[in-house]
Amino acid sequence: MEKSFLYKDGNRDAVEREILASRICRCFACNQVRYEFGEYDGAAVSVSRIMTSQQYSIVSREAFEIYAVNRKIDAMAYILKLDAYSYYMMNILDYLVENTDRHWGNWGFLADNRKNKVLRLHDLMDFNQAFHSYDTFYIFLLVAGYLKALKTELSFGGDFMCEVALPNKEISFVYDKEILQKLDHIIPHPMVVSIQEAIYFGDGKNFKC
Repeated sequence: MEKSFLYKDGNRDAVEREILASRICRCFACNQVRYEFGEYDGAAVSVSRIMTSQQYSIVSREAFEIYAVNRKIDAMAYILKLDAYSYYMMNILDYLVENTDRHWGNWGFLADNRKNKVLRLHDLMDFNQAFHSYDTFYIFLLVAGYLKALKTELSFGGDFMCEVALPNKEISFVYDKEILQKLDHIIPHPMVVSIQEAIYFGDGKNFKC
């Protein structure tokens, strides 16, 4: 079967963010769209294979909500029973790459058209807003309870500097197992600590090393 590809533009910054996020996500076992760098008509684009075909289609979470409400279906219970792993991995990976654009239109279900059956959540996609809003992202995590502030200090500019931590053992366990352990072979933890210290103390020599 001939393969079809999607060429996605916007601007070079958005393209580079999407490709970097895609490469990070590949470190994890998760159904996902793979984005690569390309050019079309002189413009930078992210290139990916189209996941739909005559046999397979996708249904957005947004569309499913309407269906679920009309039939008195508990949407989240249905999603977790169908494919809890993909749902939780989506949230973990969005957390990792600071993706603040996971609205109900860009995630949902993969359906088999021939069998008229929902199979699982469709491949994770759309990362061109990753690494885009650091402050807003962490405010969201604090408000949602995924992080807690241990210490708060007023900085010179009027903003607050916070020391944060994971709020409980369950989230800490998932973070350690699904993120830290799988990234350790890429960037050893002692090196990460050294980089953080070099940045904090303004030690350019050690940072370059």
